[in-house]
Amino acid sequence: MVLLNLEKGGELGKAWTFWTRQKRALLVDNILTSLKKKQLLQDLLWRNYADEHQLQQLVYAKF
Repeated sequence: MVLLNLEKGGELGKAWTFWTRQKRALLVDNILTSLKKKQLLQDLLWRNYADEHQLQQLVYAKF
């Protein structure tokens, strides 16, 4: 059985802290990227809706 020394001053503790920070940073980055993609999709859908609405107004204005 191997016991890991995860004290803050130990080498494994430092490696563990670094790894968990990297993992957290990656998770936050993934969340932000996901939110940006969602916002971009919403913007595109809204723009598409607005363009379609303007097109309908033009068609109704002509007839």
